[in-house]
Amino acid sequence: MIVLALLLAVAPTAIIDRSIRVPPTETRALHFSIRNRPATLEVEFRSPQSGPPVRLIVMAQADESRFRAGRQVQLFAATPFDRGGSLRSYIATPGEYVVVVDNRAERHATANVALKGTLVYDMAPRDARYLTPRVRWMVVSSSLLFFFAVAWFAGRRLHAAMLGQRTPGPRPPFD
Repeated sequence: MIVLALLLAVAPTAIIDRSIRVPPTETRALHFSIRNRPATLEVEFRSPQSGPPVRLIVMAQADESRFRAGRQVQLFAATPFDRGGSLRSYIATPGEYVVVVDNRAERHATANVALKGTLVYDMAPRDARYLTPRVRWMVVSSSLLFFFAVAWFAGRRLHAAMLGQRTPGPRPPFD
């Protein structure tokens, strides 16, 4: 049962499998969510040879309105304008994202684009990152300082308790 659960968790999730029409000088967005852990998005697109070239863009859903307004946004991945291709993007932060099909380079023809995409959740641990030498030195020195402060405080209290405690000597043999 556990093996089946692991296989289902590792299996890619199909999030896009459709054809869309993008009018000239416009874009179309496909929304998707990434939950709980990082994932890799893989999308393939094809348009007919007679159709105009398009490009795919992956961005955060929060940036979609800024992109439509022509402002600068942070793109996770983008393809060049072409009639077919693929896009692969590793998305480390869970959240809401958008795949945008961009036909703004074409002024006359509508693009018919077939999209097929999968989302593969990351099950393997990432490479460990190390602290810089300065931060590492600060962590080690503050830990040692804390340890010696606790040891000094506890030792002082134990020493005072030992001096204050009077242990009775041996009993006299013939009372």
